[in-house]
Amino acid sequence: MLLEIDTLGALAVQEFAATDDDITSISVFVRAPSRSEQERRLRERGTDADDVIARRLAEAAAEEERAIHFDATVTNADVDAAVASIETVFGLSSGRPSRSAD
Repeated sequence: MLLEIDTLGALAVQEFAATDDDITSISVFVRAPSRSEQERRLRERGTDADDVIARRLAEAAAEEERAIHFDATVTNADVDAAVASIETVFGLSSGRPSRSAD
């Protein structure tokens, strides 16, 4: 199962999985290549007001601090390369899970 959730949700899943031997979790933190690129992408979408963008960027900074608790981190500079890195982490390209990417 693949979950797309915020960092607090991911940490809760990791905590739960650690208590159950039947559950395996692999967490991947996906980050923008830079804060300025992240802001550019948000503005280019044209869906959020300035205050919403500012809040999302502040939240992103807090989430990046929690990235150290993830099994792997992928920088999304290029979507195809990011997908390939995520596939590597989950062992989709090699047949077995790997804990590193990038």
